[in-house]
Amino acid sequence: MGKISMATVSILALSINTYAGGSLSDSLIGGNFTGELGSYYVYEKAGDKVADIMDFALRVNYTTGSYYGFKTSATAQLSYSAFIDKYEEKIFGAKNGWYGSGAVLSELYLSYKYSKTEIKAGRQFINMPLINGDRDKAVVQSFQGVTVVSSEVKDNIFYGAYIDGFQLQTDGKGGIGKFEKRIKQQFDGDWAYAIGIENSYFKKLIITGAYGAIYDVMSMIYTEVNYKNIFKNDSFDYNAALQYANTNYKNQNINDANYYGVKLGFGVNNLRVYAAYAQITDGTSGFGILGGGNKCVLFTSSLEKCALYDESRQYAVDANYNFKESYLAGVRYSSMDYAKTAESVDWTDVYIAYSPAKKNLFVSGVYERENHKPSKEIDTFMVRAKYNF
Repeated sequence: MGKISMATVSILALSINTYAGGSLSDSLIGGNFTGELGSYYVYEKAGDKVADIMDFALRVNYTTGSYYGFKTSATAQLSYSAFIDKYEEKIFGAKNGWYGSGAVLSELYLSYKYSKTEIKAGRQFINMPLINGDRDKAVVQSFQGVTVVSSEVKDNIFYGAYIDGFQLQTDGKGGIGKFEKRIKQQFDGDWAYAIGIENSYFKKLIITGAYGAIYDVMSMIYTEVNYKNIFKNDSFDYNAALQYANTNYKNQNINDANYYGVKLGFGVNNLRVYAAYAQITDGTSGFGILGGGNKCVLFTSSLEKCALYDESRQYAVDANYNFKESYLAGVRYSSMDYAKTAESVDWTDVYIAYSPAKKNLFVSGVYERENHKPSKEIDTFMVRAKYNF
């Protein structure tokens, strides 16, 4: 397990004091256990070289009952990587967060909720624009710090986060990721923060704005506007979305950058189609402040490799069909043309998903062909199965 900071120790002490005087037992009795059991298979072929890996994962959470708005929660993650040889250790151990066996205490926080505002302090999973943990692999990324989410103002959600520790999915050496006191992912820094708002005052329109930074390293602004109109008979709808981001770097040998995105789509009964365009200008854009969950935020992202954030023009089109509310099948094509070279990349995805109604099972499969012109092709096949309990 990773080291527990003095801040976390203080949180535990506060929680114990809070539940003192006989209320601790009541809180424990009122608590809940939840968990997720998962298996993940990845196959990758680049030229004549083939690598695959099988990951098994178990995630268990216990959250106490509420006492005057206070709760304590803890989540442990266990993973095991199987059927892997030395070459595959090299392929999956140094990238993508796949190869890593072990256990880590990913969540240990004290929360307080009053009215429509909740504060959490300690280790925790986070899902916010700019700070968002990757949930598509066996191990979920986690963060150490303080978060605030409030919907006190009608039609608005305000959020903020201060982060001084981060847990990657793997350690790059075959072990599960541990908490680091420094921010170590896309960039290396001492601490990070983000603030933002989501507004839904106008019917059918959702506006999101966020600002975040890694101290003395980089800062980022992100905005997104989503519009959706559903006709009265619910058989047809259309939607449009815009996004903009600006990344500024400090003490980095990287040019500042902007990106713009637009997406148009429609739905007819169970069929959904969209087309998207994005442009990254001036340099290399960040995809967020912290966490791999932001990497696919660009509208033109592919399903598995997401997007590259170098100066470029990008395009995507997607069509999928939902069968009987349990089965989903679709295809996506994404393309990227570099601004300063003749190189281009395109991705073709074929995907299926199964999630039966009123059951806690989710199974998905994705085949993705990544074509780097003029000379490189990578085929990837991934199967995920998750059961929540």
